[in-house]
Amino acid sequence: MAMTTCKECGKQVSTEAKTCPHCGAAAPAKKKSKGGIGKWLLIVFAIGLVVMILPKKDKATTATSAPQKAPAVRAAEAPKAPSPIEEKLTEGQQKALDEVRASTARLAKLGADAREQWDAETKEDAKLLRGCLEHQVCDSGTYPRLLREKPRAFVNDILGDPASVQNIGGREIEYFNVPTTDGRKRARLQLSYKNFAVDSVNVYQ
Repeated sequence: MAMTTCKECGKQVSTEAKTCPHCGAAAPAKKKSKGGIGKWLLIVFAIGLVVMILPKKDKATTATSAPQKAPAVRAAEAPKAPSPIEEKLTEGQQKALDEVRASTARLAKLGADAREQWDAETKEDAKLLRGCLEHQVCDSGTYPRLLREKPRAFVNDILGDPASVQNIGGREIEYFNVPTTDGRKRARLQLSYKNFAVDSVNVYQ
């Protein structure tokens, strides 16, 4: 027989006693609360559930708030990055600049080669023209070929001062007397200039 304490006087009574033998209280045995253990288990379970849910809610809140800040950062950094169009234009401009530089270098080389060749031709023509004057070995057709497009300084250096000068229509015309192998062995050269170079050569015998 199980014993328990009286709910009135607190003394030991049988769990089967209908009255307390000490104080006469009816149904003196304390009734165990139904579902006592289950109630505590439920409370413990509820606490555990709350503990598990709260961190998840915090993480969810953090994850939700993070994307809201990200656009602001991206918006602030967006102007620093060049757009694809700007990058393409920059590459195109750089390519065009490189092509211009390459063309300029090629033209400079061609110009230098042309000047070197021109100087050599000019020196050779000067040598031939001096031979024509000193040795009288050139016909009248040789002089125009050697003098055309030559600078005025070249003409004055080889032929000397002109025999006469005329101004026709605002253009200065110079005349030179030269020896030839044909005709009367003498010819008169008529030279006109344009931009300080011989523009035309006429021969009169």
